[in-house]
Amino acid sequence: LIPVTEWLLPLGGDSEELGKALDRWVEVLTTKERGLPRADQVAKLMEQLAPIVPNNERIFQALGEHLEKYVRHLSPAGRASLEVAFPDGGGPAFPCKESLLGAVKGKGRERSRSRDAAANAGGATPPAAAAGGPPEPREPKAAAGDKAAAAELEKRGDRDRDRDRDRREREAPTSRKELGKKRDDFVEAPLREERRREAAAARRKDRHRSEDDENDGKAGKRRKDRNRSEEDADDRKAEKRRKDRDHSEEDDDDGKAGKRRKDRGKKEKEARSRSRDRDRDRDRRRKSDR
Repeated sequence: LIPVTEWLLPLGGDSEELGKALDRWVEVLTTKERGLPRADQVAKLMEQLAPIVPNNERIFQALGEHLEKYVRHLSPAGRASLEVAFPDGGGPAFPCKESLLGAVKGKGRERSRSRDAAANAGGATPPAAAAGGPPEPREPKAAAGDKAAAAELEKRGDRDRDRDRDRREREAPTSRKELGKKRDDFVEAPLREERRREAAAARRKDRHRSEDDENDGKAGKRRKDRNRSEEDADDRKAEKRRKDRDHSEEDDDDGKAGKRRKDRGKKEKEARSRSRDRDRDRDRRRKSDR
């Protein structure tokens, strides 16, 4: 993850890919217990990130908490990186900043006292001091002890730097292909997963929308069918009422016509009867006249 982060740093603090890599750093530092970076590597990373993402409190808090646990493993090079990242206590602000810098300074004073003790052990006690008199100036032998301790400390720092450089060279990708693979594992893979989740959510939303539209269509069809059936029933009832009315009117008409026919037949019969009666009366008068 360190080479990938260093490769993404030139993209700037607004880069989405660098943001994903830093989120991955927070996840690794807060969940993993093995395979974590060395204290000097974390200090160097803080030095590199300080001018690029000074307002990213989450990443500096995660790095600071991790470094505070392993502050005793810091070499002079690591302390120098922290001095560059936080000059005179400045630089990015995060909750555990003061405790981290305090722990780093405390360990530095302990090492200074250890070096002074080693230097004092290398020289003999002056006779005047043993007799209770004022201490005499330190002999050249004591100065030689200081130089030896300083040289030993410098050699130790050189060895630490060499080990860090060798470690970085071993962990660094050996080709653009390997660098691309690491970048894909730590940056592109989370981005692809996020895009996959977004696409799945969009598909679910579209499916729900289509189901809602389908349900609305079915409900509309049912409403139309119900309205059509009600209209058909009303039409049938109206037609039946019209037919019944027509039949009743026809029956009334037929009854009236029959009654008129009967009345007419009766009148005609009466007229014929009167005509016959007149004829008989006339015949009778004729006979009586003769």
